[in-house]
Amino acid sequence: MTAGEASSNCPTCGRDDFASERAMKSHHARMHGESLVELVEKEFDCRWCEESFSRELREAEQREFCSRSCAAKASHEQRDEHTYSLSSDARERVLERDGHTCQRCGCDVEGGHRESNQSAEVHHLIPRSAGGPDANQNLVTLCWLCHQKAHWDMGDLHETAPSVLEELRAVVCDEEN
Repeated sequence: MTAGEASSNCPTCGRDDFASERAMKSHHARMHGESLVELVEKEFDCRWCEESFSRELREAEQREFCSRSCAAKASHEQRDEHTYSLSSDARERVLERDGHTCQRCGCDVEGGHRESNQSAEVHHLIPRSAGGPDANQNLVTLCWLCHQKAHWDMGDLHETAPSVLEELRAVVCDEEN
């Protein structure tokens, strides 16, 4: 260690073979159950719901969202804004047809706000990325949580099960309403 470098010895066990002070602090937290990193209470406004929140973080750390839910909602909206938007007429037709009710869990999505898990989402059964049309038969109303679960459960169906997708496409694309 050269002059001016911080000590990289563990203050609890004395171990001194760390490549850096950061490695020593990581070791100390894992092995001795105590963090040597100084945390500072910081205030933020959530970029999604605009609620104020505070977190104990390292001095240089920043947070944009108060929860994983808000981060996921913002990510989902950003992805949708940059890729595709269903026409408002088609969206309203599907919401009316489904009675403003999530077709997976049955919750009422009428009047759901974007901050709510019951916001109305119109989901493509056959994903657009796999050639799914905007036909009524291919669209279903889901709440935000069920929409996230549907995307998680389906994964990359169009890549992993193309034969199933072709069968679905034959049924759904038969009539364009």
